[in-house]
Amino acid sequence: AYPPDGANDFGPYWAGNEGPCPIPGGPPQGGVGQPVTLTFSPRDKVKDGKLTLTDGTTEVDGWLSAPDKPAVAMFSNNCQTICFIAKQPLKSKTAYTAKVTANVNGQPFEKTWRFMTSESNLPPWMQGGRGGGRGRGGP
Repeated sequence: AYPPDGANDFGPYWAGNEGPCPIPGGPPQGGVGQPVTLTFSPRDKVKDGKLTLTDGTTEVDGWLSAPDKPAVAMFSNNCQTICFIAKQPLKSKTAYTAKVTANVNGQPFEKTWRFMTSESNLPPWMQGGRGGGRGRGGP
């Protein structure tokens, strides 16, 4: 599971700028939540995979990708991973619960784990800070 159960420093933000991009239509401006994933053995047959992410009692809105239903067709079996990407950066210093349900090798499967986000992993230009005077363009 990623992040692992009990993690207390999971970065809440991901730019999503990756090629190929796992987000249907590409990442929105302002970033998204860092992916939360559970990967299965290549020998496993995973169907009807679902990953829900909650902060307390509120379910987080996001994109789901699973081995039998990849969010982006080019990922075929989604690398045997059930992946959830929140449509907005996660809240900082917040406890989250991830729950995966699926049918694995013909049997019901369920796993729940908890983690805490860090203060922030936003780049300085998104935090309203000066970013070392370098601005958005980097060094």
